[in-house]
Amino acid sequence: MVPVIAFIGCEERKEIIDKIAAELKECGYKIGLLKEVTFPREQLAPLDVSAVARLYFGRLFLEQEVDNENFDYIITRIFDGYDIVIADGFAHVDRIPKFEVLKKGIYENSLKGKVSSLIASISDYPIENGKNFSLEEIKEITEFIEEHLIKAAREEISAVLYVNGRRIPLKKYVRKTLAGVIEGFVKPLKMTENAQNILIKVKINK
Repeated sequence: MVPVIAFIGCEERKEIIDKIAAELKECGYKIGLLKEVTFPREQLAPLDVSAVARLYFGRLFLEQEVDNENFDYIITRIFDGYDIVIADGFAHVDRIPKFEVLKKGIYENSLKGKVSSLIASISDYPIENGKNFSLEEIKEITEFIEEHLIKAAREEISAVLYVNGRRIPLKKYVRKTLAGVIEGFVKPLKMTENAQNILIKVKINK
């Protein structure tokens, strides 16, 4: 699973995201950016469809209906092979760890206790409860993300199971067993030398 960190709160979060992305890129990481935007429904589906893709000079623009349940699956499909995905917004998505950006006199109404997975705040004034970074501590925030998300994800046994777009929780032993079985099946095949990332999709016809 590609690790995701979301930034919510005041508009200054966009500048912080840019600085953190630059720091992570300097460290050699491949970074994806996911921005929350609102489109009128008719723009998403000009015909009666659930997804619209536009290919323009080597760039793919995809508009697709997504809900909270299949959010992880969308991340995996779009950003497979990336080291980290930075999300701008998405306070309503339960499972994403989040930084909240606060600024005195502009945005002081913390969402702590109102949104899930809030791991730290970034502010220009001291926050008493929970972990707090200042707006200037870009390097410290980057190191926190690297240690607690990127490196932690790399140490995990990367076997993830999705059924009908929904992620199925697996215990460590099951993940290890599943990864071993798939690796054992793929290893003898031609053109699979040095395989590090294996994606299998199974469609069951009833």
